[in-house]
Amino acid sequence: MALLLFACCPAQRPDKLPADAYPGTLRAPADLGPDIMWRQKVTAQWGKSESRSFEAVLQKQGDKLTLLGLNPMGQMGFAITLHNGVIDFQNKAGMALPFPPRFILLDVQRAFWPWLGAKPAADGERTGEAPGERVVETWSNGRLQRRTFQRADDKPPGSIVISYSGYETGQLAPKKAVLDNRWFGYVLTVETYEQQTLTE
Repeated sequence: MALLLFACCPAQRPDKLPADAYPGTLRAPADLGPDIMWRQKVTAQWGKSESRSFEAVLQKQGDKLTLLGLNPMGQMGFAITLHNGVIDFQNKAGMALPFPPRFILLDVQRAFWPWLGAKPAADGERTGEAPGERVVETWSNGRLQRRTFQRADDKPPGSIVISYSGYETGQLAPKKAVLDNRWFGYVLTVETYEQQTLTE
């Protein structure tokens, strides 16, 4: 994912940005809910017509959150792990990571885990606060349809807008989540095609 995102915003040279240049707060994986393992296809889009895709495995188990980026042979290209508040990065892709791993984990947590508490009792729009950010959610038929993050201080300008579609009964993740990052100018489409709930 990081290799793809480098091309999404070359003017900002993300490889030169410090880890705290992307606003947001990483949450402890233990607070995110059930343990899961999802197989996904991630497509990054930027500019007028540029697009790249790759396969990934996202796993949350206990206090550990891991994202594996797979190469075309299905082997690990990179691994980003958050455990006990520490981010670990392993890279077998043969290229430097152009975005700090924290950026990637923030996108993952923003897209796939609750930010305003439990599912609301009624459909419609609700708003709340995350540290330094305003969060707006739209719900329909008991399912999250849209989530927006806006900086409380409007720095950087713009917002992160995530839309969801294709829910199935008994599944935690939607079939498709589209993250439009208007801070850095890229769009990530994440298609979750296999979901497993992990048990001890």
